[in-house]
Amino acid sequence: MGLGRGRARTFFIGYVVKEKDDNGRFTRTAYAPEVYYFNGRFYLIISPGDAAVCPTRGHRILVSKSPEGPFERYTDQIDLKIDGSLLIDDDETVYFCHATPKGITVHRIEDMKALTAGAIIPASDGTGAWTEGPGLCKIGNWYYLTYTGCHYQTPGYQVLYAVADHLDKTNDFTFASSFIRGANNPILLNCDLEEGHVGLGHSINFMGPDLDSTYICYHNLDHLFPDGMTHRSFNIDRLLVHDGYMTGTSNKFGAVYPKFPFFQSYSLKDHFVFANGKYLSDVPSKERFSVEFNIRRGEGVRMVFSYIDDGNYAFIEADYKNHTIRLMEKKNGSEALLAEGRLKERYSYSDNQTFRVAYDGTLNLYFNNLRKITVNHQFKPGLIGYEVSDAKPIVGYTAISDEANGSSDRNEVKQALGEIPACLYKKESSSLVQERKVGGVGEYSYTSEIVLTNKGDYASYPILVKDDDLYGINITLNKKHLGKDFIVRIDDADYTLSLPKPFDVEEDVVKVLVKLGNIKKGVHELRVAAAFDGFSFVSLSLAKMVEKEVFKNDLKKNADGITFRREGYYYNADQEELHVSGKRAFASFTSRRVKDFELNIDLKITDSDTNAPIGIIFRQNHYAPHEVPNQNFIDFNTHIQGYFLEVGKEKVSLWRYNFGNAKSYLIKEVASSRKLNVLYHLRVVAVDNTFEIFIDNELIMKVSVAIVFTHGAVGLYSIHGSGSYKNIDFKTLG
Repeated sequence: MGLGRGRARTFFIGYVVKEKDDNGRFTRTAYAPEVYYFNGRFYLIISPGDAAVCPTRGHRILVSKSPEGPFERYTDQIDLKIDGSLLIDDDETVYFCHATPKGITVHRIEDMKALTAGAIIPASDGTGAWTEGPGLCKIGNWYYLTYTGCHYQTPGYQVLYAVADHLDKTNDFTFASSFIRGANNPILLNCDLEEGHVGLGHSINFMGPDLDSTYICYHNLDHLFPDGMTHRSFNIDRLLVHDGYMTGTSNKFGAVYPKFPFFQSYSLKDHFVFANGKYLSDVPSKERFSVEFNIRRGEGVRMVFSYIDDGNYAFIEADYKNHTIRLMEKKNGSEALLAEGRLKERYSYSDNQTFRVAYDGTLNLYFNNLRKITVNHQFKPGLIGYEVSDAKPIVGYTAISDEANGSSDRNEVKQALGEIPACLYKKESSSLVQERKVGGVGEYSYTSEIVLTNKGDYASYPILVKDDDLYGINITLNKKHLGKDFIVRIDDADYTLSLPKPFDVEEDVVKVLVKLGNIKKGVHELRVAAAFDGFSFVSLSLAKMVEKEVFKNDLKKNADGITFRREGYYYNADQEELHVSGKRAFASFTSRRVKDFELNIDLKITDSDTNAPIGIIFRQNHYAPHEVPNQNFIDFNTHIQGYFLEVGKEKVSLWRYNFGNAKSYLIKEVASSRKLNVLYHLRVVAVDNTFEIFIDNELIMKVSVAIVFTHGAVGLYSIHGSGSYKNIDFKTLG
């Protein structure tokens, strides 16, 4: 938004802030600056101070008439936290949110100065350590809160989201309680130190250059210095958004280049033709379009679109004296009011104002990114421009895009390894594709699925595959389809795939992984087709798989082939065992491509102060060490993804770990006594979504998981446990 958007400009190197307080601390060491434009002013939010818990922290707001400053003091310290961020809603109410240890807190803010008492958003707690980096926005009819959890000094720093389909603005508590946890959290997470793109977090979301798409900017951790200070880099990646469902894929390299408007202008002298009091674009819009206008001194100016001739076009009029925006149509020379939008604040023609129209059969009219009008009316492709009469406006950035109301998410080339909402299929797909809400029980219950009504109906998705490799397809769908076939086409190659046999879970939606085949790197058309009537699914993605993997080591001579990711293990050649003890210990002996497998291993619990259990972890990904200077994590054991099988003195427990206690939980626990210092034989069989656990050849646990970690490494894991392992025998199945 703004007159300078996209234009080559002269940038001045220096500070944008003019004022400091007496001790020079007002803006020094300022965390998390964010700038918002509202009613003619730019507001800069900062959190200054020497450390995150410093008494001089808290938010200050500065103000300027220009995004380049100088910014001057607007408030003193208005609270004691960090990472202030704003939501300016369509009704022009403003909300202020910021970081706290137990979740993101939100307040109503009046005149950009006075905060209400505030309330923690319950759906944002439990991420593991401090919760920070909020970004609150509205996309379509849904509100999205992205936020960061874990800790900024660990590889497990990550971006999560919560959603609301409406906001109850009765008070701060009802506002905060409007949000629910998003499906498929976290949306940005990578702990692969070898890849070097870890610690992804503290994000904000913004509209892309095509006037329709959504991007997320965030930082990653490049290096942690011995004193705890960080070296970080800045990233921008694409988000996919559909009716409350948000997905993202982090990319160190290989992001898809953004799409730009096909018409862009920066003044009335640039790509406009003047005739009969109108400056009109030299190209028309298309049948679907988004148009943006930026204007100052615009009293009496009409913003024109769908221009056919002087007697037939649509236009926007702003009447700030009467707090209205009018959407008008001129048809066969007669003018008619189509809709009127109300303005709460008193706006000025002397300030820059942005108008954006998005049309795909439904027209949404935005004023400074606030949606003021929605109408269902037919508008034709046509020229755009400004009808000026006697006015001499200052016109800035003007653009036409052929994307609108979320269409760019359908047309975007998607990252193959990222989760793709099924509803974001290309319009070139079968005409009988239907969309409906999922409902039922489970984390995907509020999302939407598509239905391929008849056998042979299909949905197509353009995808980017970065590496030649063997892939499977993750597909999230209703459990009623288990045991049936579906068809996947990659370009011209068809695969008839069988879904796993039915398994018993409470949730209505399940996620499964089915082996696909070898795919070359590049952009492909992925088509999902129905092999029977009424096939439906919620989302899909590709996953790298392994054809066959075997690992054996009886540990009589060495611990070769085991990768120790934490201290706590030592090999004892005399006892011919691998011993473990310590606060948290982790070692792996397979790749992270493993799906179905059988593991046989002997283990024992040894006498110690805790007599805590030891165990194994499988379908493991995204492990994060938790040691941070001067920090003590109460849920450090969950800073990993995977299934942790604990074998203890009195019980055997299966846990799901996913960074933070809110996303980690006990799946099942059974009583099963163990003697200390005695070897027991453990066998684990994992096939699709079902896990079987045997001890000394007795089946003691069988569980099925609906939304499963579909693949990952197998290894050893323990927390405060002491024991030993022998005779590891692992093989993949299928």
